Amino acid sequence: MYYGSFTRDICDKYLSVFSDFKISRSFFDASLAAVPFTPDPFHNGNTGVFFSPQGISVPISNPWNPFTVANATIPNYFPDGSGLPVTTGVRFRGINDTGPRSEKFTYYDYLFDIGLRGEFGWIGDYFKTWGWESGFRYSRNEGTDLSIGEVSQPGLRDALLSTDPATAFDPFLNFNAHNTKAARAQVYVNLQNTGEYELPIGYLTFNGDLFNLPAGPVSFAIGGEYDAPRFTRNRDALNNTFNTIGSTDGQSFKVNRDVWGIYEEVRVPFTSPTWNFPGFYSLEVDFAEREEWYSNNTSAVLPSGLFAFQPAAHSQYNAQKPKVSVRWQPVDPKYIGALTLRGSYSEAFHAPTLAELTPASSQSFPVVADPYSNQTEPQVEERILGNPNLHPEVAYEWTYGAVWSPKWVKGLTLSADWWHIDMRDIVTTLGAQTIILENAPPTNGASSVITPAESMFRSAGNNQAAPGPVSLVIDPNDNH
Repeated sequence: MYYGSFTRDICDKYLSVFSDFKISRSFFDASLAAVPFTPDPFHNGNTGVFFSPQGISVPISNPWNPFTVANATIPNYFPDGSGLPVTTGVRFRGINDTGPRSEKFTYYDYLFDIGLRGEFGWIGDYFKTWGWESGFRYSRNEGTDLSIGEVSQPGLRDALLSTDPATAFDPFLNFNAHNTKAARAQVYVNLQNTGEYELPIGYLTFNGDLFNLPAGPVSFAIGGEYDAPRFTRNRDALNNTFNTIGSTDGQSFKVNRDVWGIYEEVRVPFTSPTWNFPGFYSLEVDFAEREEWYSNNTSAVLPSGLFAFQPAAHSQYNAQKPKVSVRWQPVDPKYIGALTLRGSYSEAFHAPTLAELTPASSQSFPVVADPYSNQTEPQVEERILGNPNLHPEVAYEWTYGAVWSPKWVKGLTLSADWWHIDMRDIVTTLGAQTIILENAPPTNGASSVITPAESMFRSAGNNQAAPGPVSLVIDPNDNH
């Protein structure tokens, strides 16, 4: 890591320039067990739902398949409409084919800022408490993830369909054997995914005392800021089309945002200790407000299985949120010690993150418990989607507190605080477990539940008289 900083007074205390920078490079290596062959590279039609709910499907035509009778047939697999007889539920792990998987992470972090700050005392005595600061900051994070020893679903399908023992993949190997070089070359791949996040910020602030009241000066602060975050994920072609095994798949995307904001704050002292006013030894009230304007842009997302093409989208919203706080000392500390009562009311605003806005989907394999089918695996595939139509979260907060330092016990300070926070329109996903619980299977065997909020798919399973196992859950971000 390299770091440097610079500060220099140009006109005594009335004008200073400052700057700093940081450049760092980080490496991380992770090791994982040999890739487990699940989920199934064979799918139900164009839905992307895996045909075998456990393990993988192996065609009967595979020369290494010891079974001569299929236990299932993938319908309409070939162009002529005929099906593909397979053996389902085959388990395999590439222990001797590749050994442990590894992931190599490389990160670059850049930070640079420069600014000016100064005081206005040179204008006249009225401005001697006034100050200002203006600056620009740019930060950028770049990351590369190289995954070694993962599995290509198209390559595995081709190798399982091969009828040539020299190129056909054998998932029935014992622990001491490995597949042929030609078969391994088709199946195992290295994947590279990259991402960049950059954030330029420009700001300007002023602060000082406006005028004096009998209880003290009325102080103010005002400022403006511009933020322009950009987030890009460039996925490997196999990850982008959800065609890997052992790696976490997801779609490539670009999303950016422009944010303009201003804020104002005024502190007013109504009474002060110099007055010695009964019941109001000291009373200060702070008024603040912040306004922000957001403009969001998400890139188009290519179609993938169940997910149609998503066009580029644009959204805008704004917020104007106040805050009022009170600090009150009712009596002179010489009587009972220092007693301070405080309270505030504020309204908060939280825009969706850039990752929550993009309609690109990403893969996850959460642990679930399915009360409707004992055939569901402990982990199921979940596709998490962003939503460019999200609107911001809002919150309303009240706080109350007291601090007391009794004069009779030197060094003792007691405090108590209460918070009440009312949050609305929270941006979140429901989670695979909740979706499974809330959507009972409509029929036995294979079924699907598709709603505007979420979707869930079950495969046929081994018992047509009972609900099939969950094979895919689609879980979009939304305001709840």
